[in-house]
Amino acid sequence: MLGNRRWIFLASLPLAVVAVWLVVGVGPATVQTVAAEPLPGAATMADAEALQAAGNWQEAAEAYLQVAAALGRDRAQALVRAGECYEQLDEAADALACYDQLLASDKRSYWAEVAMARKTELSLRQGGLEAARECIATLDAMFPDSPWTVQARVTKAKLDGADIGAAEAAAAREMQALDAYNPALRIRDTDEQLQAMEAIIAAYPDTATATRAYRSKACLLWRKGRNEEAITPWLAVLERTAGTAPKSHIVANARLHLAALYRKMGRYNEADSIYAAMVTDAPGPELAAKAAYCRIAIDFGHMRADRQAGRPVDVQTNALVSRCQALAADEGAAELERVRARMLPFEILSWGGQRQAGINTAEQFIQAHAGTMYTDEVAMAHFFAGWELTRLNRDQDALAHFQEVIRLTAGKESLFRTDSIPRSYYHVWQILRVTGAPKESIADVADALLAAFPESGYSRAVRIAQQREQEEAQK
Repeated sequence: MLGNRRWIFLASLPLAVVAVWLVVGVGPATVQTVAAEPLPGAATMADAEALQAAGNWQEAAEAYLQVAAALGRDRAQALVRAGECYEQLDEAADALACYDQLLASDKRSYWAEVAMARKTELSLRQGGLEAARECIATLDAMFPDSPWTVQARVTKAKLDGADIGAAEAAAAREMQALDAYNPALRIRDTDEQLQAMEAIIAAYPDTATATRAYRSKACLLWRKGRNEEAITPWLAVLERTAGTAPKSHIVANARLHLAALYRKMGRYNEADSIYAAMVTDAPGPELAAKAAYCRIAIDFGHMRADRQAGRPVDVQTNALVSRCQALAADEGAAELERVRARMLPFEILSWGGQRQAGINTAEQFIQAHAGTMYTDEVAMAHFFAGWELTRLNRDQDALAHFQEVIRLTAGKESLFRTDSIPRSYYHVWQILRVTGAPKESIADVADALLAAFPESGYSRAVRIAQQREQEEAQK
């Protein structure tokens, strides 16, 4: 068997999701990009924040836009801050362009919430009542758990001539809940943080923040391994949001986490029913592709069980490979999902008894992705090919693959939570011994394994073999 055959499943557990593509106010084709004037050197977030703090709004906006143009992790925040600076300069068009530029590509992050809220206020000030209404509707649809959404409902009450007092009271209560929630997030002790979330739920059950507290509670229980208990708060999240905001980020997040919990607990039918629904009604193609991949993984588990029970799996094997190929070709899927869909057939074909086809697929993957950002995935393909080649007694071919695993993973302790790295060292050591390599080369590999993974079972096996060799030499 292929070591820890759970590596594909572990690598694909869905702990994050992609939210729905919804453009409000302007469509993608009409989003205007605000470009910064060149500044000496490369602006950083610290530079921009210092300029903003000093009230140098124009320079700060330009610096933030330089940060955003770098497409790094601060892009979303930088665009929002640039918009705020332009608001200070009464340059509403540039401010709106910053918010729209962010919202055209990001509908799920905290900064997307802020951008939508800022756009709502700015649209109102500019007399764009319809644009403001659309922003508020999108906040309701996308972020039902957000305090920004509750605040926007005050504006909606004013626009609609509804009960402003009730909306303001709800917003004030939301701020109270948020004042309790934010410090709770910073509690390091898991048990204490769990108690804090439960207290928020009890004290502010009618708030959007309580929905976030339910989500935090579910994640904390997951972290503590209390999987059965984690189901209840995820179901509470869905009960509070799925009916009114079925396409929202938190609903998709809850469904994926709930399905992952069911998978972890062996409740595959319940997990599959969630994924099946998401394939057809997910709020975006990337999320639908993620659900499709998870369905393939579940069906692969069923196929393995059939093979272990001695039942024929030829039809399942070919069908699963075809589904992987279709997903890999899906341009709506995230690139990582497509890469994973190209990887899974290695194992599927092996379990289906098509060993050489599995090797060929792995080597094609290596050829296609060598030198890309998917170093770990390429290393895993090398490991798989090497292992399967040893089973065909093609040690020299296998040796080159295991050596590539070692080269590509230098300095790492694990590869997709498996023991593939120390195992690769061990296979290289074994093959060198069997093929009569120089003793110095064999010793070098053994020393490297023992130094990098002293507690590994493969290191123990090497030490035992070395001890026996010494004992034989002394006879």
